[in-house]
This record gives sequence, structure tokens and C-alpha cells, in this order.
Amino acid sequence: MINLLKLFGGKKELKIFPSLASQSVSSLALIFLTDGFPFSSYKSDDVEINEIEDSFIKPACHCYMLYLYPTYFESQRLGETLLGCALAVARKQNEKLIDLIEYGLSIINESFFIAAYEFSGSEDSTSKIISTFAYSWINFMDSDKELNEQQKEELYKKLYQCLCHSSTIVSKSLKHMIESIDTYDLEDIDDITFKRIKVGLIEKTLKDRIERAYLYPHKSRPTAQELYEAREKEADILKELENNYENIKLKLNSEIQNATGADETQDAIKNYVLSVGDLKVETKRVGTNFADILIQNIDAKNDELYPSFKTIINALLGDDEVGEKYFDDLLTLHESYRFIEVMATLKYIDSDILASYILGLEDEDFQVLADESGIEKSLFEEYIASTNMYSYCTEEQRAYVSNRVNQFPN
Repeated sequence: MINLLKLFGGKKELKIFPSLASQSVSSLALIFLTDGFPFSSYKSDDVEINEIEDSFIKPACHCYMLYLYPTYFESQRLGETLLGCALAVARKQNEKLIDLIEYGLSIINESFFIAAYEFSGSEDSTSKIISTFAYSWINFMDSDKELNEQQKEELYKKLYQCLCHSSTIVSKSLKHMIESIDTYDLEDIDDITFKRIKVGLIEKTLKDRIERAYLYPHKSRPTAQELYEAREKEADILKELENNYENIKLKLNSEIQNATGADETQDAIKNYVLSVGDLKVETKRVGTNFADILIQNIDAKNDELYPSFKTIINALLGDDEVGEKYFDDLLTLHESYRFIEVMATLKYIDSDILASYILGLEDEDFQVLADESGIEKSLFEEYIASTNMYSYCTEEQRAYVSNRVNQFPN
């Protein structure tokens, strides 16, 4: 039985299309859990399916309907945040189902980025996304290999048709639900869902505030507003990194054109390769699927440039074998600068949680900071005292924090 008051936070006035975002996400959770419209109309009338086929098709179509929900918002990141809130609310009633839905959404997201990369410029990219998802979903759900290839192909055709139908029917309800929201009270929503994969740098700090709250005793549970702002900030960072790459390319062209000798030409190529290598590492650390897209675009450009670079280097050094080794060493040189990489991402962390973030870093990143940053132990001791951190720690957690603090110099 669905607990309506629990879904709506104890409020008694329930509406299908509320004006408050906080109530709208609860309404979406209710409609989904009770198979209300549009989730009740996932199957195309032109498709006949049996019970086994329906066990594949229904959850897949529901995943796709929910995936489309954010696309009806002016800001898709806002829509994704609110969808996560709705799933967090629904999880209280049916955790197993929401686990499946969240996994399905991650498959669709991967299908989107696969299609965006492999079918860039295609006039029918949506159908490519649906097709990629359909095959991936069938393989995921049929992990025990109970279906033969003919059954899979028949199921794929029916699922594809139902997914296309779902994408049409979903707008009749969810668009109206979204248009009814006139107050985005995201700061009042603390039922939030983080990404299952490709979690961004800033979003991860919010996740840590829940999963390792003892490191953040001065911060309350994050709200949907903070999660939305974190994703906006990550998008802004990646846009800045994309612009930085364009500037690196312009600098390369300028240096090549103005080079007066072999040494300057070689230096121009070296500067480009190392700068791009460092930028790619920083982009990867910022995270998200969009970081992967940026890296893919950079790699595609480098695939065009690097053969000519190698030819130039080989000619400058007068030995193909020496030139190849020199260029290969350039490509991997940035990987040795782990300290610079870690420091480059610290600038994106808010100052009021920076010490907490450092204390919670993965072992390799933490060790390089402890050994090379020159940050003094006293700064962490003052921070721990001002936040009263140890009073929120178990004995084991306090030992963990103390051990890390003691690795910094006095």
C-alpha cells in the first residue's frame, strides 16, 4: 500500500499537478508507483506482448518516460535534479523497483552518449538512442541468457516500437505537470538522488556530506538546490575547460606560424601536447559524461594533428626512432604530475569544506598532498576544533582523521 502522507511529507492537500516543486516531485512519485497515466499507457496498441515480454518492456518504457521528464524543463539539469528527488521519494515505498529504474536510466544515459559520439550529425539520432538502449536493456535483463537470438530480435522489435510510443504519450501528462510548477522551492527538498555513475567533482562533495557526514559536521544535509547548483557549476567548469582548449589550439597555430627555427617549432609542439594532456586530466577529474564528451572531441582533434606532429619531430631530430620515442614520452609526461593534477581541482572546492574534502581524498591523492603540498598540520587541527569534528566521530572515524592529520608537517 502506498503511504500518501509519507510521499507528500505529511501534507493533507494533495494535487496531481501541484504548483510547488517540492509537492510536484511527490506527485510524480505517486503517479509512477501507482501506474497512473502516462505510465499506464506504455504499450503501443499495435503490439501484442506476452507476460515474459511485458516483464522486459514495461520497466524499459517507464525508464524512458522518466528519462524524458527533464527534457521538458527549460534547464535540463534542473529537471534531472527534480527527477532524482521524485525517485528518492518513491524509493521509500519500493526500493527494489527504484534500483532497477535508476540502473535503466544509467543505461539510457550511456546510450545517449554512445549515440552522440558514434552518430554525430545523424538526422535520426533519437532512434539511434532508442535502438542502442533497447539492445542494452534486453542484454541486461536477460543476463542468464534464457532467450535465444530469434526471441531477442522479436523482443527488440516490440520494445523499440513501445519505446517510440512511450516517448509520444509521455508529453501529454508530464509536460502539463511541469508547466503547473510556479515555485521552485528546491531548498525545501532534501530527498535527493545522486548519479549512479560519472558523478561530478562538486556533486561528490554533497554525496560525501551524507555518506561521511562526520567529515562535514558544520554542514547540514544537502538540498535539491545545492545539488542543482553543483551540477550547474560543473557544467560551467567544463565550458571553461573547453574554452581553454580552444585557446591552446590558437596558441599552437600562432607559435608555429611565428617560429623562426627548428627549436621553436619543436617547443610549440611540446607546449601543445603537454598543455592538452594536463587539460584532459583535469577534465577527467571534474567528471560527468560531458567531461567524457569533451575528452573524446579533443582526442578526435589530436588524431588529426599528431601524425603531422610526429613527422615534424622525426624530421627535426633526424631519426625516426628517436623522434617516435620523444613524442611518446611527451604524451605520457603529464601523468607524472599527480600533485599538479590534484592541486588543479582543489580550486573548484568551496573554501568552507576544503579541509574536509582533503581529509576524505582517495589514498593516492591524499598522500601526494600530505607529502608535497606544504600544508601545515596546525591548519587542520584548528579546523577540527572550530567545527567540533571529533564529537561527531566514532572511535574508528576519529583514528582515521587523526592519522591523516598527522601526516602533514608541523
